[in-house]
Amino acid sequence: MRVQSINVLAIVCDGTSQASIYGQATIDGSGSFFYRIKVKDVAEPGAGQDTYWIILETGYNSGEHTLGGGNVQIHRG
Repeated sequence: MRVQSINVLAIVCDGTSQASIYGQATIDGSGSFFYRIKVKDVAEPGAGQDTYWIILETGYNSGEHTLGGGNVQIHRG
């Protein structure tokens, strides 16, 4: 399954370490489906510690996964 974002409708931060990203995406190149990506900023550096979770309106739920690379950073405004 290939999921590609069409847009980002909202980003909501929950406290200082978690955020949810909401938008619409295509699946395998067609349609328009709502998604939610939950990210958690656990530590610095983030690789191997920070997490993500993808939920699609189709019912797909990836469960929580640890980042294999990169870093989630949530900054307070």
